[in-house]
Amino acid sequence: MRHKEQGRILRNRHFVIYQRYTDQTTRLGLSISKKAIRLAVKRNRVKRCLREYFRNHQSQMTGDIIVRWTKAPKDYHFQTIVQPLLRLEEMREPQR
Repeated sequence: MRHKEQGRILRNRHFVIYQRYTDQTTRLGLSISKKAIRLAVKRNRVKRCLREYFRNHQSQMTGDIIVRWTKAPKDYHFQTIVQPLLRLEEMREPQR
């Protein structure tokens, strides 16, 4: 994990998360390449699950969040797919 004044970066073998702190509404960006997850059906499932989790927990998150998948997950269950956003919530900074 790397901290900067404007945000932070979380890295894992399967994904990279970029978060930029802003005072505006929270936004989510997803980047899942064909190289990382070959089949479109699986790529779309990952996107749907991440968007659903974000929609339900948007009020607890801050800033702009970009999730970039670098390697396919072990399985495509909801809990496995939303792991990046769960990690981000666990490492949430205290309110300024």
